[in-house]
Amino acid sequence: MKEPKSMSNTKMSRNIFLAVVALFLTTVVFTGCGKESADDLLDKGQAAFVSKDYETAIRYFTSAAELGNADAQQNLGSCYHAGTGVKQDYAMALEWFRKAAAQNHPMAHYSLGICYEYGEGVEKDMAKAVERYRKSAELGYAEAQLRLSMLCHYGEGVEKNDAEAMKWLRKAAEQGHPEAQFVLGLTFYLGQNVKKDPAEAVKWFRLSAEQGHADAQFCLGECYRTGDGVAKDLAEAKTWYAKAAAQGNAEARVLLRQLGSK
Repeated sequence: MKEPKSMSNTKMSRNIFLAVVALFLTTVVFTGCGKESADDLLDKGQAAFVSKDYETAIRYFTSAAELGNADAQQNLGSCYHAGTGVKQDYAMALEWFRKAAAQNHPMAHYSLGICYEYGEGVEKDMAKAVERYRKSAELGYAEAQLRLSMLCHYGEGVEKNDAEAMKWLRKAAEQGHPEAQFVLGLTFYLGQNVKKDPAEAVKWFRLSAEQGHADAQFCLGECYRTGDGVAKDLAEAKTWYAKAAAQGNAEARVLLRQLGSK
């Protein structure tokens, strides 16, 4: 018996629909779900890098960078700059740093500053280095804030300006940068361009020392030994000297032996 024409048309329509659905699902599987986002590629690259599988990391960073991911561009530039997982190539490093900096990546501006300061892949130019450090610092990158502070203090690539140096140093320290905290503590301890304030010095030495900064640990030990900015406490002094000595501070070892004999 022949099927009614309407039923036959219905089956044909259903078959066409099922074929279209199958084609759609195939497309999703092979071009949608199988296509990783730049963020996914970046995550895989970072995981590989942490595992010291640098070749795999470079592959993922490159894929993510080519998709426009600024973090991947910065990471890839750093690998070329250091020669990690690839042959060292300052020109390639600069290319990727510039791509990331064009997206206002804070660390990329800092990386370009390093290249200009030391003439790596580009002619040495301290003024351009300062310009890049300043952009990075203004975007909140603590490492750049500390570097800019030092350059302002010594007048390298920029007019010497101690007030500006102090501003950027404090910004970096307030972000928890251990070296900046140590330098700020030393500034208050010695009274360099600020009123001498041993108690304030101890505050910053402690913050830095608690993050494992050996020089800050030694200075904090000194403050406890002499009672400068804090109540004298030889036991506490020995604690911080021991921490500094464990990191190779020779002077801390000497003082630790002296205190141990008392």
